Amino acid sequence: MSDIRMPHAYENSVSIEDAGPLLSNLGRSAFVIAGRRAFAAAGQALSKALDGQGIDYVVHYLEGEPTVSRADAFAAAAAGRDLVIALGGGKVMDLAKAVSRRTGARLVTVPTIAATCAAWTSVYLLYTEDHKVDRHEWIDGVPELVLVDKSVILAAPERYLFSGVGDALAKWYEECHAEDDSTIDLLYRLRTRIGSLTRDTLEHEFLDRYDPAAPQDVVYELKSEAVDSIMLLAGLPVGFRPHAPHKAVPRLELAHAFYNSWTWVPTAIRPLHGELVSFGVAVQLAQQGADEATLTQYLQRIHRIGLPVTLAQTGIERDEQVHTLATYVVEGIPGYSGPYRQLTVAGYELALREADRIGRSVISADPQ
Repeated sequence: MSDIRMPHAYENSVSIEDAGPLLSNLGRSAFVIAGRRAFAAAGQALSKALDGQGIDYVVHYLEGEPTVSRADAFAAAAAGRDLVIALGGGKVMDLAKAVSRRTGARLVTVPTIAATCAAWTSVYLLYTEDHKVDRHEWIDGVPELVLVDKSVILAAPERYLFSGVGDALAKWYEECHAEDDSTIDLLYRLRTRIGSLTRDTLEHEFLDRYDPAAPQDVVYELKSEAVDSIMLLAGLPVGFRPHAPHKAVPRLELAHAFYNSWTWVPTAIRPLHGELVSFGVAVQLAQQGADEATLTQYLQRIHRIGLPVTLAQTGIERDEQVHTLATYVVEGIPGYSGPYRQLTVAGYELALREADRIGRSVISADPQ
């Protein structure tokens, strides 16, 4: 038996402003959770869509982190509403999923940036007030609608899109691959195939071809396809949840373990989720014994769009930070997934330093 969780609709051809009929089919009373910047960018369009259909709604802004206490408070405020609408980035998506789970209201996600696949997936993270990963939960269902207005998403700073590319690529690298997968659970094989398509689209069709100096219509088309890869392709595998682990090749989610553990290490800077995950992929490759050419090629690709390729670029600069990070990855962070007992702290520290060494070489060799 397997559990497959997919949004009921993924809409990338309708603007937010024109989405009223889609929303009215899902509910007549909405609780909108938004980031302030997101509402400034798309709130007027969403309000027009809701007002045009006579949908009653209230707007609550996320200030701070999506915490358990904040999820409970927002859920209490949303009581009686039949629709939760998330307008914003990953944190807003996480909080909206938590509210939907607690209230039973239907969920619509309206991403205003493409920094992660959070708009699609039924899993979400909750944090402490100081941005430490606290726990992950799953909504019982799925988003009813993922509304992807590319005119809004592609108007956001490029950094968010590039972060999303880094996050999406991890969906391939975190899958564990077998030479003969004929005996592996079908859903795991499906995850691997989709991950391969995601990698091919983002590495070969986006990273290898992206040139900001190219004609704007060419750049727009590349970015537009990247948005769908981040939202749709990267989100798909997360919805496949096989219940036959004895038939499955286990996943090694070290790139996301790097992110989760990083949030528990005090640093002077706060890179985006996908920026950290992208460097986490390099560390995972080093941990798995990838040769220098493979690591160099990967780091060169992500360096082209400004993703971090050294520990310093993630805020990890001191030996004690490296050791703390490695310890959290191997032994687990408080109350969360892990640990990776098949690893050793010393071995993971070596992987961190190897990825960092090659990343510094990539920067040194860059003529720019």
